[in-house]
Amino acid sequence: MLTNRFVEVAGRLAVGGTLLLSATVAAHAPSAAARNPSALATTRVLTSLSPSWPQFFKLDWAALVNHGTTTIEGHIRNDGNFLAGRVRLLVEALDASGNVVGQRLVWLLSPDLTPGTQQHFAVPMPEAAASYRVSVYSFDWQKGSGP
Repeated sequence: MLTNRFVEVAGRLAVGGTLLLSATVAAHAPSAAARNPSALATTRVLTSLSPSWPQFFKLDWAALVNHGTTTIEGHIRNDGNFLAGRVRLLVEALDASGNVVGQRLVWLLSPDLTPGTQQHFAVPMPEAAASYRVSVYSFDWQKGSGP
């Protein structure tokens, strides 16, 4: 049984003309807690693997609700001097106190984001939340791709 691991979502999501490969972060108590009710329940919350991402990328986004479904839609811009490859975004659902109640990891459709360009993203959220937060989870700089 898979707990506290990424649950791969089979298939591809076509949303707003942008194709995203997606993974949902499972936020379940460890299986030991299920076997032992007195064990403390914990969840794993992801944070960016690249804390310096705001120096190189700009994000603009909004939470849009359509027929009761929330989608986080926006753009990411590469303000760095190199091509960024394998860019993943971390979209977090927050409760009224600012605690993380859900997370989604998404890959951008284009594997590369060249300097000075932007790319659209749209991330459907499985449940509504009080607020949301979007950050760059990870990326790779590519050699020989500067302006």
